[in-house]
Amino acid sequence: MAVVTPTAPCAAQSIIRLDSDAKLILSDNPFLISGDRRAAAAVEVAARPEILWSLAPATSLEASATIAHRQYLRRYGGFFNGRAQLRASHRDSEYLSFDTRVAYARELPADALTDNAGFTIDAVTRRESYSARASLNWNPDARTSVAASGGWERLGYPDSDLLATTRALSGEIRISRRMSEATSVGLQADATGTSSSAGPSLQAKAFRATLEQRLAAHLTANGQLGLEWSDTGTAGNSERARLVGNGSLCYRPALTEACLSASLQSEISGFGGLQRQLFFGASVRHQLSARSSLVALAGYRSADASLGTGEITAFRVSGSYERRLTPVLSIIGATGYLRRQSLSGERNEALVVQVGMTFRGARQ
Repeated sequence: MAVVTPTAPCAAQSIIRLDSDAKLILSDNPFLISGDRRAAAAVEVAARPEILWSLAPATSLEASATIAHRQYLRRYGGFFNGRAQLRASHRDSEYLSFDTRVAYARELPADALTDNAGFTIDAVTRRESYSARASLNWNPDARTSVAASGGWERLGYPDSDLLATTRALSGEIRISRRMSEATSVGLQADATGTSSSAGPSLQAKAFRATLEQRLAAHLTANGQLGLEWSDTGTAGNSERARLVGNGSLCYRPALTEACLSASLQSEISGFGGLQRQLFFGASVRHQLSARSSLVALAGYRSADASLGTGEITAFRVSGSYERRLTPVLSIIGATGYLRRQSLSGERNEALVVQVGMTFRGARQ
């Protein structure tokens, strides 16, 4: 459903959109736990409101949210989850722009297993995150770009005995120069500081070289590689220098987008404040026809539990198919496989099947 409020040419305009969906979820182990009788079915209904205000030709304010209730039909009970974000952006000129956003999210492990190592350590708890971030982009000339950002984040695990509330402050500055129509190179410096209710305050600082390259008409790559100085959380081993980097390779012909990504760096965690985490990801999105589309996703994440007993890992692969029945109504089917290795070395896995319907409000 969309409502556009007509106004005078220079006054604020607003667009309202409301999407919703309902689905049935079947899994033989939805929380990746040990023991018998783990299988369960769930029903989930969700609403996704979105409001966009155009306050001026160069200024906009956007509010969006997902509000979902999932009810398991046995054993696990019901959960309210979702996310909300408020974003303001302003383009002062062709040289200078600003962006500010605040966000909140409440997530279940099965929905974000490979996003962070915390869910691998405790796959039963919910994660609540709060964040705020501001960024500035400056283009002093047609070939040079300077970007700076700073943010605050809080991760909380209210039901967990293993994961602690962690707060973090981070900032980064990046300078890049377009060398040709296909190549940009640059430098980036970033720093993160964390404090945890169950451990010492930790810091990580990194300095990286950056590269963006168009390899062919539909093929692009970007990467960052450098050194990171991070606390290890153990006496006598602070400020240890290690290799850090991330990158992606994307192929985007007509109707298709396929990407590979990887990263190795210290990340905010509910287990020790900072953890060095390795991630590999892949995604494919293909428009089969005017009415149907296919999405496939895969992700792998590992972390060294230096305060515990070794490496922890999470793996997830999923595929979904969407068929549009009318301009606003679609049916969706999805299946996935999840696996985690916990602190004790035990492995748990799950199969998930979802079927549902989605209503997308038209936008004018």
